[in-house]
Amino acid sequence: RLVLDVWDLEGGDTVYVDTGYYEIGSNTIIELSDSDAGRAGDMVSIVGSSSSNGVSLTWIEAVPAEHLIKLAGSNLRLGNFRLVGAGMESSGTNIFLYGISLTNNAYVTLGGYNTSVSNVLLAGGRMQTLGELQDLDRITVQSGLITLRGRDVTMRNSLVYGTQSVAATVGGTNINLINNTMMGNPTAVRVDGVNAVINLRNNI
Repeated sequence: RLVLDVWDLEGGDTVYVDTGYYEIGSNTIIELSDSDAGRAGDMVSIVGSSSSNGVSLTWIEAVPAEHLIKLAGSNLRLGNFRLVGAGMESSGTNIFLYGISLTNNAYVTLGGYNTSVSNVLLAGGRMQTLGELQDLDRITVQSGLITLRGRDVTMRNSLVYGTQSVAATVGGTNINLINNTMMGNPTAVRVDGVNAVINLRNNI
């Protein structure tokens, strides 16, 4: 957080976070706003260690935090992080998220425009799309729920299981589910709203 506050990040800059266990409190919420934005084809990247131990950001406050990381700028890339006890919110443009693990009731909210998410593990939490032109690839949800709203949203090659209720709720326009495995009770997918438009292909 200190680096993000002090440095003037610009397109092409990359911040590498070393392997470790980092405790995060309410005064250290990580936020990337317009002042930290990249440019088209020249992103600002925050990259965690790819070692086996990785980077863990753990929420230490008594009151849960839905959004430990807030991505409000544009042309941002965030990867290789484990979030414990809190989640993230994306509301910017051209946001790329990868290699994210969220546990302990994490809540991921994907708003904004043109968001790409890949290789995310959601263990005991929720992921919700609200924006436009969003692509979710290789999402694994353990004992959680996917809610797909917004416009032009695609989820592909993903696995949703371990839930005792509906695996995915769909309520947006032009929502595409392709090559997914979703296990729910009593049904895997529930359409929410009379104006929802959903396209299904090669799902189990």
